[in-house]
Amino acid sequence: MSINLSRERSLSSAASERALERVRRDMARLQEQMSTGLRVNRASDDAPAFIEARHMERLNNQYDQYLRTINSAESWTDHTQDAINDIADRVTEAYEHGIRAKSDTFDASNRDAEANLVEAMLTEVVDLLNSKNGDEYVFAGTNTTVKPFNQTPGGVVYNGNDMGRTRQIGDDQKIDVNITGESLHDTGAGFTVTESLQELADAIRSGDQALMETALENVTTARNHVLDRGAEAGGIANRLDLAATQLRDASVRVTTRRSQLEDVDMAEAILDYQRAQTGFEAALKVTASVLQTSLLDYLR
Repeated sequence: MSINLSRERSLSSAASERALERVRRDMARLQEQMSTGLRVNRASDDAPAFIEARHMERLNNQYDQYLRTINSAESWTDHTQDAINDIADRVTEAYEHGIRAKSDTFDASNRDAEANLVEAMLTEVVDLLNSKNGDEYVFAGTNTTVKPFNQTPGGVVYNGNDMGRTRQIGDDQKIDVNITGESLHDTGAGFTVTESLQELADAIRSGDQALMETALENVTTARNHVLDRGAEAGGIANRLDLAATQLRDASVRVTTRRSQLEDVDMAEAILDYQRAQTGFEAALKVTASVLQTSLLDYLR
């Protein structure tokens, strides 16, 4: 009879110790949740939630990469737009010098001074066509390490290419973020922007009203062409801005979902921990009681 009683008490003691260990594990888990702020720290905590949370994490990392690409592209398009706007301003100034030079009151000396100013505008335009973003030439196509425009006695020579700088800004979104020097310089009307300026300077020096009129028309065409390329660059900037907005919105949704899956309700965790602590103290008392009884039985 005493042997059976001793066995029962031994089994009861083992059960109490197992219960005590479970409570310890629960308390350790709750302590981890409170310290990390996460309900799910590993797959064993909640496998489906853990797997989905990792997927959300990968999505967010991808969105961050796209946003970094967009930020870099936006810097490029900002430099592009600034340079194109400055080129348009210089071409407009050259046009205004041409208008003044048509005046009947201008003599050869005055016209020569105006022609020199137009050629100065031409040189400034070439400098702007060689604008850089960091260490890269903006209007060189993809050949960004080589100076794209050289001013020679025979005219302005383009050394870049007509290839686009393609950037991926979304899962299925790619965009060329550059305006090539060739597309900006060549008006498509049989002359380049710099040729129109040189022809205006030559026409002013000649004093020929008909030549000046034709040259002014060509400069107007060149200016409009440059403004069109500026609008194209603005369109690229708008697409980048829209893509960035969409990515930020998607990132907020993904972050919210990941939080729902992983984050712990701190108030609930604290309450659960307090309950577990109370349970742990009770389990200790039960275990101590069982051990004490078993010891008395042994002494008997």
